[in-house]
Amino acid sequence: MFTASGVADSLGSMSDSPCDRREFLKRLGKAGVVVAASGAVTAIAYEPKGSAIKTGHGPKTFKPSWIQAEPPLLVVASGAPSKAVAAGLEALGGMKAFVSKGARVVIKPNMGWDRTPELAANTNPEVVAAIVRLCREAGAGRVVVTDNPCHEARLVFDHSGIAKAAADAGAEVLLPDDSSYVDMDLGGQALKVFPVLKAVAEADVLINVPIAKHHAMSILTASLKNLYGVLGKGRNRLHQDMDLGIAELGKAFRPPLNIVDATRAMVRNGPTGGQPSDVESPGRVVFSRDPVAADTWVCRYIHRKPDEVAYLAKAAAMGVGNHRIESLQVTEVAG
Repeated sequence: MFTASGVADSLGSMSDSPCDRREFLKRLGKAGVVVAASGAVTAIAYEPKGSAIKTGHGPKTFKPSWIQAEPPLLVVASGAPSKAVAAGLEALGGMKAFVSKGARVVIKPNMGWDRTPELAANTNPEVVAAIVRLCREAGAGRVVVTDNPCHEARLVFDHSGIAKAAADAGAEVLLPDDSSYVDMDLGGQALKVFPVLKAVAEADVLINVPIAKHHAMSILTASLKNLYGVLGKGRNRLHQDMDLGIAELGKAFRPPLNIVDATRAMVRNGPTGGQPSDVESPGRVVFSRDPVAADTWVCRYIHRKPDEVAYLAKAAAMGVGNHRIESLQVTEVAG
């Protein structure tokens, strides 16, 4: 029943206060809409109130419904975002390799910061929308797009462009509140009992869709670091040993499909950035079942070497994936 992924790349020095959902929910009230920058109104669903689920549920590994006999380890696609997404997934066997008819799908972009798309703090909304459409075409019963932001959630969902793009493509966009989590024992040394997004815990498929960017503490934030965003309050505790925490997130959740947006990349001043000069445009989207391999590859897009990113070796030692770049099998396609 569960796998995880997430962003909310909170800075190491941050306490829970910048991400304090209770505080901003007081301001948001119970309205059910978010107003996009264009002036259009996009419906936002809220998790229904319900009884708490008791602590003690263990981690779940998502398993795709079908796997090619010898899938390429990494696919690197170029072209316009929607075409790159389609071409990259086709090289992995198509979306039906991961999403079966009627499946409950959670798409987890990096949707952590109150920034507009060109600043590359969040996943490109065109990439997210393309994935939603392909999930629908594959016959998914429910497609949810959600994240636990650090900046005020409603502003992030709006200004990132992701809420409107995802909703227009046919997804439910869930803005989490205090009832949206279930406590789970994730079985790690740093990653013990944490609140996890209930939508993720109940999903059949988790699609991890980070953006490739610099991070002030972990050097890189991409597939593995994006999993922070499936956690609720208390995740700042992982900053005591961030590299261990990130590696254990990969071990606990093991998303079966990682799609790293490198159409734009933040090469400095991450994770929030804020200046166009922080951004470059590699024009690539990277696909893999292996989040460690994906992150190892995308280091190049922020001009870093994989051995500078300590959590890659830690995750590889835990059996999460391959961080030896010289051994990666790569297929390049154009959309």
